[in-house]
Amino acid sequence: MTEIRENERWEAIGLSDDYLFGKVMSDPKICRKLLELIIPEIKIGRIEYPEAQKSITEGADAKSVRLDVYAKDEKDTVYNIEMQRADTGELEKRSRYYQGMIDLQLTERGGSYKKLNKSYVIFICLKDISQCGRSAG
Repeated sequence: MTEIRENERWEAIGLSDDYLFGKVMSDPKICRKLLELIIPEIKIGRIEYPEAQKSITEGADAKSVRLDVYAKDEKDTVYNIEMQRADTGELEKRSRYYQGMIDLQLTERGGSYKKLNKSYVIFICLKDISQCGRSAG
């Protein structure tokens, strides 16, 4: 009985809740399956280490980011998965900024750009922000 009430409580909160989304996505099997559903052309052998709430700060005056879920697969492809609850009107620029911050983390001073990992920034939106007929809501 207690377990049923606990499940009902989590269902009422919903997967769009920041804490619950991070907890669910910290399971490598769930994270891998979701990524393969979103990007069907990729096949992931394993997620090496999902990391929820990864912070990236590049300088005292720079705007930092906190990524909802940061994961890497066995090919060193990086995935940033964000739960977007509201349309702030700046999704394209925000995704560009996140991509740049991730790239800064993946490059070494003097390193070749050819060595940059393949990466994806994925926003799961509750509303069809881009008007493409797909949303999680």
